[in-house]
Amino acid sequence: MIELSLEYSEITYGCFDITVQPLLDLWQYVPDVEKQFWELEKSEQQSAIDTAMKLIGRERIVIDGNSISLKEGSKITLGGIAKGYAADEALEILKNLGIEHALVNAGGDIRTLGTKPGGESWGIALVNPDDTTQSLADFGVKGQAVTTSGNYERYFNPEKTAHHIINPKTGFSANECISVTIIAESGTRADALATGVFVLGPEDGMTLVEQLDKVEVLIIDIDRNIYHSSGLSKYIVQD
Repeated sequence: MIELSLEYSEITYGCFDITVQPLLDLWQYVPDVEKQFWELEKSEQQSAIDTAMKLIGRERIVIDGNSISLKEGSKITLGGIAKGYAADEALEILKNLGIEHALVNAGGDIRTLGTKPGGESWGIALVNPDDTTQSLADFGVKGQAVTTSGNYERYFNPEKTAHHIINPKTGFSANECISVTIIAESGTRADALATGVFVLGPEDGMTLVEQLDKVEVLIIDIDRNIYHSSGLSKYIVQD
């Protein structure tokens, strides 16, 4: 999984980066301190971020044969790829048992095997971030993975101004998107790309997806504008 993570870091121009953990540590709630990180003055935040940024980057991961190590002070998080990878691994187990039709839901990361038993597509709903009782789009997939990265479920602060998808190039929460949904051939690919495109933003993220084979995306930007990749329509279920 580490090597795959490095591959997707390169594909996304460093916007998907598992070495971002030192930045996440800054934003986490710490009990019994006078001020949480998000309450500090911008200058204080920037100073701490500048220090943490020295520990960020895929070059901090050293692979030597079968050995993987980190340079001193660096940490990794697999939160942006692990669920997709787990869904892929679960599906492989099912395939090896002779199962031909299956859907695996790994904490919201969806991976499908074949069609439904009757031959229909698997239906996946994209939840409206402004009203989670509604869906913005319904997708029909046959063997693909569907993953959404959004800024509307996990926040560091009560004011919901700092969320968990950190831009590894700035140290602050990525702020151009609300939601990114990727459809791809594997859960691992969909999971990593959803995070990477979220950080890249709608314009650069869409440019990247259009260059990739068998990958489609739906992006909702911070102003609630919706963007579709050129091939997404084949997966959208019409009412």
